[in-house]
Order: sequence, then C-alpha cells, then structure tokens
Amino acid sequence: MDHLTPTGLSRYYSPVEEKCPEVEAGYYEENYLPVNDPEFCKNDRAERESGWDMTGRYGYKCCDYNPVDLNCYLYKYEKDLAHMYREVEGADSSNAKKWDQKAQERKELINKYCWNEEKGMYVDYNFKEERQSDYESMATFAPLWAGVADEEQAAKVMANLDKFEMDHGLATSSEDSAKHSVGKQWDHPTGWAPLHILAAKGMRNYGYNSDADRVSVKLLDTITSNFDKAGGILEKYNVEEGTADVEVGYGNQVGFGWTNAAFLELHHDMSKQAKAQLERMG
Repeated sequence: MDHLTPTGLSRYYSPVEEKCPEVEAGYYEENYLPVNDPEFCKNDRAERESGWDMTGRYGYKCCDYNPVDLNCYLYKYEKDLAHMYREVEGADSSNAKKWDQKAQERKELINKYCWNEEKGMYVDYNFKEERQSDYESMATFAPLWAGVADEEQAAKVMANLDKFEMDHGLATSSEDSAKHSVGKQWDHPTGWAPLHILAAKGMRNYGYNSDADRVSVKLLDTITSNFDKAGGILEKYNVEEGTADVEVGYGNQVGFGWTNAAFLELHHDMSKQAKAQLERMG
C-alpha cells in the first residue's frame, strides 16, 4: 500500500534508507547531496524508479508526488486487463467490469488532481502539500497517449506544444534545470526517444497527425544526422542544438535499445509524405 496515496492515485516509493549502490562513484558528493539522510535516500530511489533520473520535476521529493504519467500508465494497464478478461471470459465478465471500474475511478482522479485548467496542461500533484506542481514536462502528453483527456483538454495541451518543441525534437521540460541548480539529463534541452513515442501517439489519438509527423521527422533527422559522428544511435540528444552533446548524468550511451525501437515505431506511424521528407533531409 506504500505506493497508493490518500488521493487514490499512485506514486513511486522506496522504503530503503540507503544510497543507491549502482550510482556512479562521486555523484552524490560532487552534487552535495545528503546521502546520510534516510528521507533523501528514499526519495532518491523513488526518482530512479520513475526512470526520470534525474529531473527537476520532484525537487528530490519524489515520494510526495502523484506523477501524472505513472497514473496514466496504470490506467492503461487497468483498461488492458479489462479487455483481456472480456476476451477470455466473454463480454459479461465480472473481472472485466472490476478493472473497467478501477480504470474509470483513476481517470476521474487524474483529471481532478493533475489537470490544470488555467495552464491547459497536465501536471504532477504533491499530495503532501495538497497542490499541483508548477513544473512543465512532457508527461503532460501521457493522458493523450492513454486516452484520459477529452477532446477539449487535448486541444489545450496541444496549444502548449511550442513550450517543448525545439528545432530538432521535443525537449523533456519547458525550462532548463541548470538555470536553478546542477543540470539534469531528464530536463530541457535533452530529448528522449520514448517521450517522442508517448507524445506522437497521443497526438495521433486525437487527430493531430501533422503535428505528430513534424516532431517525429525532427527527432529522426537528429538521430540520422548524428549517426556517423556519434558512432551509432544514442540514448539522448540535445534537441535545441541538434547534437548528441549531452554532458550530464552518466554520459550519453551508444546503442540504447529504446532509441532504436523509437526510430522504427515513429517511422512506422509517419505518413508517406513525412517519410519522403525525412528521406530528402537525409
């Protein structure tokens, strides 16, 4: 139950009060992080569980947040489980109805706590402080990918696309964390391939196919343009400058499977016109 919070939404959480053993040597010390603080260690591990290690989203308080993308993933799992039960047990499956109900309840809670009408964006919710986060990230597209948003909400999210769309792809956040502290690899101006899948498929779910084509072409061109210089397909790219020069975290890794897979998935979904455009650019 440690992952379920009083809002009814889920969080990332770790009960372990020790620093992560897999973290590169010297990281904690170089960034003046309090590794002897049990609460810091739990939050640090939770942030790494999120996959966004490290990010400005949580301010080293990951355990205090209901991340909008996490809850959208769980909503999608619940819908998928309902579908599978109907396939196996028939249209009247009580198990399918149970999971449909769970999904519906989570959808309503996501829209209650994570939708910011003024911004026209989905954000994380700090259930400890009972307030929405002001950090703007690509996680705002997760409700479009999962089908949690309605048409009006999707349109408002799309109106904020320019906060993330750079010349060479989608930046992870709207603002560079290095303006406030040490730069983090899951912030602007870094672009991550999985988030392009999340965003592009979310756009297509609501009919924004030309936008999905455009951002897909940008990332795929960035990948191919840097292929020879970088010696392969890399984990992350600087989408503001169109380079593979990302000097944070544990460095930029060659051959990361998710970028390879994202290239194929994004290319598969693109229109013939977008594919032809990419070929001309290459």
